[in-house]
Amino acid sequence: MKHPALDFADELERFAPTIPAKYRDRGGFETATAELARRLTAVGGTFSDGIHGYAVSAFGMRSTSTSSPAGACRNWIVQARRKKGAV
Repeated sequence: MKHPALDFADELERFAPTIPAKYRDRGGFETATAELARRLTAVGGTFSDGIHGYAVSAFGMRSTSTSSPAGACRNWIVQARRKKGAV
């Protein structure tokens, strides 16, 4: 049986590339990060945007990126697949 984190990893993999760069499209960035936060909250996770970068947490795993929310998502996806048996 596939772990729910792996289904969510698939969802994030499709969504992360749609997050625009913060300084290129501020409105689009804010809309996309609000949607990311909503998706994470729906599975009991969190998204944070701080002075030291971005963090994605869900299913007991947390990943960060200093470059972008999409980077934090990609790091979380790799971790989820490694820990939950998809790789």
